[in-house]
Amino acid sequence: MKLNTIMKLDTIMKLDTTMKLDITMKLNILRKLGTIMKLDTIIKLHTIMKLNIIIELDTLMNLDILMKFVLMNHCTSRWIFVQYTREKNSIKQQNKYENKNSERTEHWLST
Repeated sequence: MKLNTIMKLDTIMKLDTTMKLDITMKLNILRKLGTIMKLDTIIKLHTIMKLNIIIELDTLMNLDILMKFVLMNHCTSRWIFVQYTREKNSIKQQNKYENKNSERTEHWLST
């Protein structure tokens, strides 16, 4: 692991997975990686070799911002990201379908 500008390396070492970052623009924003709530704090990283370590962090709430990463080199990570996007779109479609069915039922009951 090559992290030159990080202040508190011990917070990263405590993560269960290994991190490989080849190109980092502003590494000092990763000081408190254990408590990151929003992914936008690491948006400046242009190359992430293992994106799955980000998905495995339990505290991340919104993964939409992953689309802004320029390069993902890890095949598994690509698959996880694509799978996540598909599942999210599928859930949206399902909710849309359920809403239409609910409206039809309400209309039918009111007549």
